[in-house]
Amino acid sequence: MMPRRVRYGILCGVVCLIACADAPPSEDEAATEMLVDAPQAPPAVVGASACDEAEPIGLGRWRGEFAPLAVALTGGCGAPGPVAHFAVEVDVAGDLAISAEAPRFLPEIGVRFEHCEHPWAACRLGATDWITDVAAGTRLLVTVTAPLDAVLPERIGSAPTDFHFTLAIRSRRVLGEGEPCNDEARCASGTRCAPLDASSVRVCTPVPGERCSAAIDVVLDPEQSIVLPTPEGPWPADDHEHACGGGDRPEWVYRLVPREPARGTLRVVSSPGTLLAVRAATCLPSDEIACGEDALTLDPEVWSGSEPLFLFVEAAPDDGDAPPPAPVVRADWRTTDA
Repeated sequence: MMPRRVRYGILCGVVCLIACADAPPSEDEAATEMLVDAPQAPPAVVGASACDEAEPIGLGRWRGEFAPLAVALTGGCGAPGPVAHFAVEVDVAGDLAISAEAPRFLPEIGVRFEHCEHPWAACRLGATDWITDVAAGTRLLVTVTAPLDAVLPERIGSAPTDFHFTLAIRSRRVLGEGEPCNDEARCASGTRCAPLDASSVRVCTPVPGERCSAAIDVVLDPEQSIVLPTPEGPWPADDHEHACGGGDRPEWVYRLVPREPARGTLRVVSSPGTLLAVRAATCLPSDEIACGEDALTLDPEVWSGSEPLFLFVEAAPDDGDAPPPAPVVRADWRTTDA
């Protein structure tokens, strides 16, 4: 049998545990818990009043303030008002998004690359769109302005130096072809995040027709007319420049391959409003052979009929209400006597 003193000690211990569990924490304990649970405030930073003295910052969230000289109301990329200048050094290539919020005004964000004299790459209230394909080592110059016309009437009269704001700089990785992908990153231009075969694993795969290396192959036969196929799935982006212009519209790249060499005339006709351009087998912009709208004709003096051609088909402009349908393109190759 357990001695009485030992039993009494165990009973007191149990009672103490129950009592301590139900007892409210002391003031010191409560203060410690508040410190642990409280969210960490972003580090404070004072923006420079001049671009060439921009305050260096990194990715993350910052509690920003205007320097005293900001009362000059010089403004940033748009309206006049107090302005704070920051410099962001990009260590890893990717996309960047910049946003700002403030209790007393609607912040205007301006972004320039490298130098104060460069044109504005972005100028928006509240937040920028994703700034894509920012190379490692790039220096971004960011301004935050309190536009005078964006200050709420009841808040006019506060000293500009009393205005504070939260500045957030986010990054997004850019993945190469074949890399596993998810919603936290972006596949590089010319690729998309799609399932790998029948599995559920998604990887960055080339978008058919997005670029020369993923061009849609079409075999040309003499004395035949063929309608070029339009692949299913998302439309490709416009990443190409042509001598006859074009706009920021979806554009397909085709590789036209003669089944056998033949001397003749190739005529390409498309639906109205479509821009057409042809490059030689190198697919280099400097090797553009022809460019025009709706129709192109390549005679034997321009194309020998023995080497592949790259055909660029840019969709017609939309009408503002809905995107245009995919262009219908027909290639007609007719041989001539040597």
